[in-house]
Amino acid sequence: MTTRAFVYAGIMACGVWAHLAPAQAVSFDLTAIAGDTLSAEQSAAFVTAAAAWSLALIDPVTVRIDIGFRDLGTTTGGAAVLGATGAAFGTVPYGNLVTGLTADATNAADRMAVAHLPATAPSDRITLTFAQARAVGFAAATASDGSIEFTSNSKIAFAATRPELTSSNYDLIGVAEHEIGHLLGFQSALDSGTTSRTALDLFRYADLGTPGFTAGQAAYFSTDGGATSLGGFSVGGSGQYQAGHWLLGTGGLMDPAVAMGMATNITGRDVLALDVVGWDVAVAEPASGSVLLAGLGVLGLWRMRLGQRTSQAMIAPRAEKAPRMMTARAAPPCRVGPRTLRSMLSLDLGVGMVGGLRELRDDMGPVA
Repeated sequence: MTTRAFVYAGIMACGVWAHLAPAQAVSFDLTAIAGDTLSAEQSAAFVTAAAAWSLALIDPVTVRIDIGFRDLGTTTGGAAVLGATGAAFGTVPYGNLVTGLTADATNAADRMAVAHLPATAPSDRITLTFAQARAVGFAAATASDGSIEFTSNSKIAFAATRPELTSSNYDLIGVAEHEIGHLLGFQSALDSGTTSRTALDLFRYADLGTPGFTAGQAAYFSTDGGATSLGGFSVGGSGQYQAGHWLLGTGGLMDPAVAMGMATNITGRDVLALDVVGWDVAVAEPASGSVLLAGLGVLGLWRMRLGQRTSQAMIAPRAEKAPRMMTARAAPPCRVGPRTLRSMLSLDLGVGMVGGLRELRDDMGPVA
């Protein structure tokens, strides 16, 4: 998960910066998992990670995530499992998704993406995370959109703040941002061994007009039917990083691995990917996906300035408004409280060796 710019968002209380955040933004309800540990510093790191996504996405949706730390044991190879993330998934008919994305298109990049969706359904039903489904406008109520747990193993160190980040620990804020990105819909079903597809898979191309739906096949992100590559995807398949990531080393929060001491942050490409699969973004009307990337670069500068002003931040909860097919209700402020973890699809993080570096690897299990 490399990135081209260092952005220090700082530590903040629940909510977002009221005087700098978009007037309407995605909100997060962070809940401690019963039986897990969670220090004030670790909780603040999760809140900072969630706040970064609130600055980028403006759908009036509340995302509920269970968080905590516990001993997650070891992999079959004996390495410590660094973390486990689960997401609540559902499926919708392909035609319904096309209708939903068309109605949800808020900029030229969205409209281009919708215009180049496959004419023939690549799968009868398309897999969405529940949080993503609500952003598109589907009724997808759930007590929890997913869970993120990291190991409490004393041999594995996480830096809860950026000043604490060294060559001997992992960036907790960046890794939490990455995992939240998966819960928001940065997913692929290619490694499931089935014909299932996610919304992001619909923008996966091997060549002009040729979808990249085969695990192990080189593929790239494109919103115009494969004519323009906006960056490579991880190929997936046996012995490879899972397909629900950017190609390793190409730059982006959703890269599949991060080295100790490496700070990672949301980039324009990460936001564009979520934009075309149903989320609305906090930038002015762009002419295309490529122009949107440039506009999101401005968002990055905005976040950098925001990070320099955290001591002056004012915190306020947001009210949740009802998008299409959703019931209006007041959104709770960002909080940390107890909840019992339910059984969900798991996404395991392990320690691997890539290019001689000890890295945090993000390996997603099959999407049902």
